[in-house]
Amino acid sequence: MKKQVVFGVGPNFERNKEYLPDIDYFVDNDNTKHRSFYMDKEIRSFEDLLLETADIHLIITLSNPLVIENQLNLLSMRKNIEISSLSKYLSTKDVSEPKVSILIPTYNRESIIEETIKSALDQNYSNFEIIVNDNNSEDKTYEVLCNLQRENSIINIDKNKENVGAFKNWYECIKKASGEYCKILFSDDLISKDYLKLTTPYLRNNDVGFVTSKVIIGEKPFVGEESYCLFPLEGTFSKRDYYMKVLFEKYQRTSLVSPGAALFRTKDVKEVMEYILENNQWEKYLEKGAGVDLLIYLCISTKYSKIAFVNKNLCFFRAHPESITIADKNRELNEHYLDIKKFFVKNKNITEYLLSE
Repeated sequence: MKKQVVFGVGPNFERNKEYLPDIDYFVDNDNTKHRSFYMDKEIRSFEDLLLETADIHLIITLSNPLVIENQLNLLSMRKNIEISSLSKYLSTKDVSEPKVSILIPTYNRESIIEETIKSALDQNYSNFEIIVNDNNSEDKTYEVLCNLQRENSIINIDKNKENVGAFKNWYECIKKASGEYCKILFSDDLISKDYLKLTTPYLRNNDVGFVTSKVIIGEKPFVGEESYCLFPLEGTFSKRDYYMKVLFEKYQRTSLVSPGAALFRTKDVKEVMEYILENNQWEKYLEKGAGVDLLIYLCISTKYSKIAFVNKNLCFFRAHPESITIADKNRELNEHYLDIKKFFVKNKNITEYLLSE
């Protein structure tokens, strides 16, 4: 039987020890500093571990394992030592799931709305609601929605008395949301079954403003061009890195603009949408939502120091003739996004902020 050994004695282990197996002994670079923690257990040095001949299961509980990167490289060459991280055990930790509102604004999507809603229903996550708002469709979209709602009570549907334009229909969804977090899922798009499971943990960090991921743009579900590749690695990044990416790179189809690629805090999105609706200067952008979608990201980013990126294709954006991006033959969207960037840089002192970093 393998000996169970922990590398990293201290508070991080103390907070999570109930999720770990019975420990035979500890390893710590400074075996005197944390001696008071575990008087009943032996604390050995790293050199002792290298001389160990028995089979070992080594659990790394350091908050930043990169501080022992060289030591880990040495240990990984030992055939008798299996190395695991603390996160392997924390996946079983009983943490309540924050409620998420999946918001689906729709218009004339009778042929594809069911597939979109089913991708939301298939989440490997239990605490969520689905809110669909029909922008007075002229086809049978609302009838399809009524049938789906009869099959699953988690779906909440409503219909506008008149077409109010894209952005105001988004707002109709957010007004009805009761979740702490919200995911805008446009009615021609899909999300991976792991979307909520992989994105929600990042918003537990109060420094993170939103979580985005890579997407696939194509005609068939999750087949096509990989886009929205904001960063080469997964994790949290400074908003300075975010600004350099979105403000100073030329707008193109792969730019991060659609809120359909992110998970937000509901209160943040509602606050920004109300600001946009209360200011006449944004009126020309409301019908299609292009331009003000980027403004949602930018305004929220000012309240936080970081953003998070999941380096996986968690969203699928359907490429079809009715998509506003595909239909933008005159490159009108390009001008909209340029307007928003100019406004933001001018009014938020971004240049001064970037130079001070």
